[in-house]
Amino acid sequence: MRGIGIRRRFPLGHRRMPQEGYPKIGSRLIRLLKRSADYRRGAVSYNSLGINVTAKCNSCCRFCEAHLLDSARDLSLERIKSLLREARDLGILKVSFSGGEPLMRKDIWSIIQQCCGLGLSYSILSNGLLVEGLGQEELAWLKKADSIDISLESHRAEVHNALRGAAGFFERTVRGIKVLRGHNIRVNTNTVICSLNLGDLAGMVRLGKELDVCYMAFQPLHRWSNYHAVPPIEKAHLSVGPRMISELEQSVADAVRVSGKIGQRTNLCMLQRWLVPFFRAQNSNDGRIWMKDVAPSFTCIGPFESALIDSDGSLCPCVMLPAYDDIKDKSLVEALRSLAPLKNALRQGRFHPDCYKCSCQMARNYSFTLVHHPVANFRNLCGAVWSLFSHHQN
Repeated sequence: MRGIGIRRRFPLGHRRMPQEGYPKIGSRLIRLLKRSADYRRGAVSYNSLGINVTAKCNSCCRFCEAHLLDSARDLSLERIKSLLREARDLGILKVSFSGGEPLMRKDIWSIIQQCCGLGLSYSILSNGLLVEGLGQEELAWLKKADSIDISLESHRAEVHNALRGAAGFFERTVRGIKVLRGHNIRVNTNTVICSLNLGDLAGMVRLGKELDVCYMAFQPLHRWSNYHAVPPIEKAHLSVGPRMISELEQSVADAVRVSGKIGQRTNLCMLQRWLVPFFRAQNSNDGRIWMKDVAPSFTCIGPFESALIDSDGSLCPCVMLPAYDDIKDKSLVEALRSLAPLKNALRQGRFHPDCYKCSCQMARNYSFTLVHHPVANFRNLCGAVWSLFSHHQN
């Protein structure tokens, strides 16, 4: 008797994930399950550290306060090198360098050399403006990075330039990406979704594929300061208001279809599960911990596994929360102890008043919550797993 053929149906324009994509998602799920088990035992250890190596920046972005910072307070080269040694001794495996613009720091190559010498992996968050002027020696060091994460706000030059602060920035950034990919250096892109580019997401995905970008991360614009030391600049006009929500939903859906069709990896499938609730909460501005509505039993894992050192030496649990200590005159281990009260409160479900601002860490916290509380989030978990496997997203 002939067998009955079953044809699987996929969304229009969908391209199935290459076979090599499945192990990557499987290993990610395994890591999350192990992290969940460690969290239940109170045994989560730090595995990454963010360091803003300088306050200097050659952009003047319309949603960033870096130009208000005082670069005279930047940590010394010696302190950053000793900080990297302390991080290694603490069991931290990865360091992310940011700023300001990290490539504006003249001794950044000594910092990278120290990082590699200690066996730490690293990544750099950059606007890409200085890349095309780098020599072969500098590019050789960048080739050792896990990734160079380039800020790219639109596939349209006029929009990118308007958001980044000057004419010609788009062309220079694109040339920088091409230089990096030409040297087989892994490039990811970061995009801040706002009122000026919310309709550009599908075009961005196509540009990413054209430039051979490895991964594209999108995140929503928030109205608060990116740095604890300075107040926020006015950016309410850039936020996605209530009347723009339907356009945003359609734009994300279109971009998800395009990314699946052309095989460009992005975070859009997961992002679309909480992006609209974030903007709605931001528009209401009532201070409510909106994340609990998106994922029942919402759990913040961020401060348990990573921390941020600002350019002035301040220790922050994440970008959105205030500084808790300073590492200029004390060890990293001593400074991290100051986070114990916050971490204890989070374990008990008591959030810091500023936690409602969560955006940069939301992707990590959302994924962790689904795995950590699978029964309460069964529907969300099934949807997330299906999205990852069916759309080649991560």
